[in-house]
Amino acid sequence: MVYLLLFKVFNFEVEDNNNYYVSEKGILVHNNCEWPFGKVTAKVLQNASCDADALAIQKVVGGDIMTVSNPMTVNGRALGLGPVKYGEETIGKWFYHKAVRVGDTVFDRLTGPSGMHINDYKKLFEYADDLIFK
Repeated sequence: MVYLLLFKVFNFEVEDNNNYYVSEKGILVHNNCEWPFGKVTAKVLQNASCDADALAIQKVVGGDIMTVSNPMTVNGRALGLGPVKYGEETIGKWFYHKAVRVGDTVFDRLTGPSGMHINDYKKLFEYADDLIFK
């Protein structure tokens, strides 16, 4: 059985703010801005500059830049973030990572333009329980 439903839709921009909450449920939405990145692979992620990426993403979605870091050290040397999942691939050797957070949604090359809830985002990091997301 197929139902055809018609809804009235509004398309507008909020000047100087790409994100806003709508409805009584407070659903976070953002203007459909152009995502600044093309196809992403684990190799691209391994070599990309998360600092530059976060600035570019912030221009699109607004929000605050957050840093993922590992406060633990061994013999005075900082530990990395551990393996990071990207689909079926794994990214390693990150000692910190920057992303953009808007409410409970995180945006970076890992999440793409749809973003990801912070709790799901943390699951991408194998050592998430030891890391600081701030």
